[in-house]
Amino acid sequence: MKRSKCQSRDVEQLQAECRRKDRCIQALTLEMSQLREGCYKVQARTSAPTVHADMTEEENENLPHLVRDDFATRGMAQEK
Repeated sequence: MKRSKCQSRDVEQLQAECRRKDRCIQALTLEMSQLREGCYKVQARTSAPTVHADMTEEENENLPHLVRDDFATRGMAQEK
């Protein structure tokens, strides 16, 4: 069955709209991926202390406990 000129125009318009929406979806997907990556970087920086090269492995392993103890000590000092 042959398409009429009107039907062909409608099909072309729909295809063009689909391409525009596909580009928009791709851009949003890329932006979402970049935002997610940024969030992971921020979470990594805030949740885990960094490893310090000048410290021994044992000192680095104990660092989270030392940081927690230090925050607890400072919190108690501020309350007084």
